[in-house]
Amino acid sequence: MRKLYNFHKQFEENEKYFRGFYTKESRRGFILKLYKKYYEVIAYLFWGVMCTLVSFSTYALFIRMFRGMRNSTISLLGSAFAMHIFWATALSWFCAVSFAFVTNKLRVFRSPSWAPGVVIPELFKFFGARIVTGIVEIVGVPLLVSLGMNQVLFHTEGFLAKIVINVIVIILNYVFSKLFVFREDAKSDRNADSTAC
Repeated sequence: MRKLYNFHKQFEENEKYFRGFYTKESRRGFILKLYKKYYEVIAYLFWGVMCTLVSFSTYALFIRMFRGMRNSTISLLGSAFAMHIFWATALSWFCAVSFAFVTNKLRVFRSPSWAPGVVIPELFKFFGARIVTGIVEIVGVPLLVSLGMNQVLFHTEGFLAKIVINVIVIILNYVFSKLFVFREDAKSDRNADSTAC
C-alpha cells in the first residue's frame, strides 16, 4: 500500500511540473532565455538578410543603370569580365558594406559609442575585413558568370552567381566581424573608456 501511495505522490509532483512547464509564462521564459543566449547569431542573421536585400536590390539597380556598358570587357585572371557586371557588383558591395557597418555596430555586436577613438578603428577594421570579402565578391561574381553561371533570375543577369558568392561572403564576414572587428576584449576596453569620461 505504501508503494502505491509513493507512486501516486510522485505522479502528482510530475503532473504539477509538466503542467507548470506548459504554461504561457514558462514557454515565454524559455524562449526569452534562448533569445538572450543566441541574440548575436539571431541578430546577425536578421541584419545579414537585410544587408543581402540591400546588396541584391542595388545590384539589380546598377545592372540596369550600366546597360550601355554591356559590350565592354576587362581581362582579369585570364578571363574577360563584363564591365557592367563588375561595376554593378562593386557599387552594390559599397552600399551593402556601409549598411552592414551601422547595423553590425549598433544592433549585432552592440558597440554604441560614436567617439572618434572607438568608431574610426572599428570603421577601418570593418572595411579592411570587408575589402577582403569584397574582392571575393567583386571578382567571384564576374568569374562565375564568365564560367557559365550566367542565369537570369528576377530579370537580372548573373543573379545566381551573386547568390552563390554571397553565401560564402556572409560566412566570412561573420567570422571576421566576430574575431577581428567587434571583439569581446575590445568591448570591455571601450566600456572602461566610456566610464572614465
